[in-house]
Amino acid sequence: MTDQPRTRASYDRVASEYTQRVGELTANSKTGVIGDLGGGPGHVGRYLHVLGMDVVGVDLSAGQLQQARRLNPGIGFLQADLRAAVHL
Repeated sequence: MTDQPRTRASYDRVASEYTQRVGELTANSKTGVIGDLGGGPGHVGRYLHVLGMDVVGVDLSAGQLQQARRLNPGIGFLQADLRAAVHL
């Protein structure tokens, strides 16, 4: 996990531009709790939330989460390193 500060800083630097460049999605409507893992500015989570799903967003980057919370006040977001949950 030695690259975490560098990875986080990299995503923080591009958070605003990334948010502007992401495309739109299509999906079938389903119900349930969805984890938008590594979701950046929350564009996938927002799409699923609009379809009626209960969504929580998780990302490493504070900058990405700041964008996600600003754009998606109805969705909860958490900062976490997904690698911490993986057994390598």
